[in-house]
Amino acid sequence: MKTHRSSQTAENIALLRAIESTRPAGDRICFDPWARHFLSEALATIVDSPVLRAQLMATWEVFTPGVCGAVLMRSDFIDRCLQAAIEAGIEQLVNLGAGFDTRALRLKALGNLGRIFEIDHPATQSVKIDKLRRLSTGIPSHVTYIGIDFETEHLSEKLLKNGYTPKTRSFFIWEGVTYYIPAAAVEATLAFIVNQSAAGSGLVFDYFSPEVVNGTCRRTEAVRLKAGLKRFGESMERFRKGKGIMFGLVVCMAITIVGGSVIRPPVAGAKGPITLTLATENEFAGFDAIQVRGFAICDAIANHAIQERLFDADDNGNLVPVLGLSATASADQTVWTVKLRQGVFFHDKTPFNADAVVAHWQRLLDPANRFRGRSTFAPLLSVEKDDAYTVRFNLKHPWLPFPRVLTETRMLGTYIPSPTAVDAGTQLRAPVGTGPFMFKTWTAGDHFEVVRNPNYWGTIQGNLDTIVFKFVPDEQTRYASLKSGQMQMIWMDRGTIIRQADTDPSVRHYQCDGDGAEIFVLNTTRPPLDDKRVRQALAMAWNQTACVKMSYHDAIPEAVTPFGRAIDCGGAGYPVHNLEKARALIVQYG
Repeated sequence: MKTHRSSQTAENIALLRAIESTRPAGDRICFDPWARHFLSEALATIVDSPVLRAQLMATWEVFTPGVCGAVLMRSDFIDRCLQAAIEAGIEQLVNLGAGFDTRALRLKALGNLGRIFEIDHPATQSVKIDKLRRLSTGIPSHVTYIGIDFETEHLSEKLLKNGYTPKTRSFFIWEGVTYYIPAAAVEATLAFIVNQSAAGSGLVFDYFSPEVVNGTCRRTEAVRLKAGLKRFGESMERFRKGKGIMFGLVVCMAITIVGGSVIRPPVAGAKGPITLTLATENEFAGFDAIQVRGFAICDAIANHAIQERLFDADDNGNLVPVLGLSATASADQTVWTVKLRQGVFFHDKTPFNADAVVAHWQRLLDPANRFRGRSTFAPLLSVEKDDAYTVRFNLKHPWLPFPRVLTETRMLGTYIPSPTAVDAGTQLRAPVGTGPFMFKTWTAGDHFEVVRNPNYWGTIQGNLDTIVFKFVPDEQTRYASLKSGQMQMIWMDRGTIIRQADTDPSVRHYQCDGDGAEIFVLNTTRPPLDDKRVRQALAMAWNQTACVKMSYHDAIPEAVTPFGRAIDCGGAGYPVHNLEKARALIVQYG
């Protein structure tokens, strides 16, 4: 919706209700005598003229066949659902995206409710309140009007701040909204409804099929509808880029909330194939070691399901065979000979062998490819094939960490990809490995999905069949999706939410330290950072203890070495917070 004015669609819907209300009682679908008061003078003129009404309805039917009837039936359907909810004893009503809705004026039964909340974009709310002031009834005292931008603001904050009572039997109307807002906003709103209302609450909403939203439906009605919305500045076109969700207009659905929460699908002990949905913070960067420009923790989790390393490591640092069976060092520790597992195939049926391993490592070592992680194994000179299932890693000099490098989980280069996929240039977005799960699909901006590998060389414990990684950048939305049952697992590093999870018996919280600390790289070739005193002053001025406490609620440890707590470096001598010494150093520097 264009933010500088009220919704054109909201006014058109009111116009449609007003026109329908001029029909005889036995012929009309719904009746709204108040709708006309929310129209501009020009549109009110159309309502008053039988000729203009007929011409407009005929025009609408040409450009959006069937939509007018669907909108009117939607209004009647929601009225009936609301009436049933009132009779069932709801205590408060929330109208999400109310537009120029008039139920608070025309349904007398609503006067008996404790609270009514009407929510819409601030521009639309402003126009509506102005028009209400001009009515003889004035602004209804039992209605609270709340302005909100569903794309950027949180429903929970707005409602709770304005008197909404959680855990109360409530009824939510979500009419003509969901197909204009991103998927994350839809998920957050649904999660709020589930978690902040009592058993017996209800929700009525409407939606399109996904084909209409993403533009693949080529029926005349769908094409013309999208074109019409675009002319009004309320296009669904952006959802074709993967930022939307399938909810829309044509189908209405009513839901009763049971127990105030959605039960999560069982995992342990469940029978039949299981789908695990895991919410990540960001979309993945990709899975080609040369092309990728970042490799976050959640990227590593997804990659670990698809691709495999030569070795894993146990808690004592000993090598555990994966695609490699053994690693033996020469007497001078400059050559490591690795025996490979036989009978293994990549997901694309390419055989795993010495050729695949050598091709991968030599690709990383080739200076022309400019592998970003090359410095992490600088002593490695080359990788050569001895026989079909034996390779040699040649080092410049003895290098004690080498075996551990082969086990690294946070470096994409240690995982062996299919040479066929690499040669085809598809490994970045459609990774192929030898792992227990195979890549299925990657929908940009929405999710990444892997499925069980039926031909896996090893043993897959349990009956997990599919893993869906949902991209949910907003941490509050991510946590709400876990609480609502939409996600079975989430990645989280925000202290406030970690502490919430600690005290929530319905959530299992697993925590581990990452490898290393966040590091600020300074350019010491230019003033003032070329002076050691300035760098020391910066370190002493930095109050890490306060930052960890205030920003992370002590959910992460403090770090005094680049390795965090992963490696014991003894007395590192890292400067502690001391403003007086910091100021003195700056004075010395001048």
